[in-house]
Amino acid sequence: MYVVFRKTASLFHAVVNQAVSYFVYAFAAVMLLLVAVLPFVSAANASDNTPRLVISKLELPANLSARERSVVKQIDFMQLMREALLDSRTFTVLAREDKTVQAIIHEKSVADSTLALDASNTTLGLKVAEYFLQMSLVRFDMHSHYEPMELLTDKYDRRDSVKAELLVLIYDAAGQIKFEERVKHSQNYDPVEADKESMQRNDIRHLSAIRKDAAGLVVAVASAITARINPIVVLDVQNDTLIIDRGKNNGFDEKTRLKVYAKSKQVEHPITGDMRVIPGAYIGEAKIHALHEDVAELSLIDGALTDVEPGAIVRVIKESKL
Repeated sequence: MYVVFRKTASLFHAVVNQAVSYFVYAFAAVMLLLVAVLPFVSAANASDNTPRLVISKLELPANLSARERSVVKQIDFMQLMREALLDSRTFTVLAREDKTVQAIIHEKSVADSTLALDASNTTLGLKVAEYFLQMSLVRFDMHSHYEPMELLTDKYDRRDSVKAELLVLIYDAAGQIKFEERVKHSQNYDPVEADKESMQRNDIRHLSAIRKDAAGLVVAVASAITARINPIVVLDVQNDTLIIDRGKNNGFDEKTRLKVYAKSKQVEHPITGDMRVIPGAYIGEAKIHALHEDVAELSLIDGALTDVEPGAIVRVIKESKL
């Protein structure tokens, strides 16, 4: 009887160990799938009906000091760009900040081929991607100047300045450049009092103001992107109603507020012959009064309705975050 009990106990332990092994393997498989999928999960307000845009890692200049690198990390240019593009409601943004844009496009070509059997990140993310954004911080210079204060020993007027330059490129799946914009910003910040010890530490000051300026720089680029790639367009003007080419499927609701601009126009550069886009003039603010699956009906809150014609550009007003 003891032998039978011992065999039964051994069998029971074997079954339990096998079950535990299966659970561990299953759990590991789920975690691996999550790790593969998460880089391509977009923010919650993205829509399945908008083009997919993949953001690659931020390219940094080689001569950044440790102090400048710390500020750039805290600014988080990629997060600012994600937020700006998502707020525009014109893209579903996919984050792939661990690789260069060339590596990502190569992965997509592999994913699109018949040899691609991987059903994780390449299939779930790259196969549906249409655009690939590369942002390079060409320049980011921070300078702190200390001027001795008159009649005060070891007291200084500290003056900080920042110069930044961004280059943003967007490629299509074939690797062709569809958008290129270079923007610069220079700012001198209000002087602050410093002593000898703080001068030696040279701590980072004005970080919130620097990040706010960086956000303005990124938003300006994002606005240019949405104006040239997949802009929100007025389809028709019926009496006092504007009909645009976005609706519920694009994440719009009755609370969405918008700004209306006249149609942009292309002009030829008189010397180089290149075609340049001139943005249309601001017309006024509008609100949604009727919402459908793929279109919405707007009413102008201000501005002249006679200035609006089919092809006019509409932009979402970013909601303030308290």
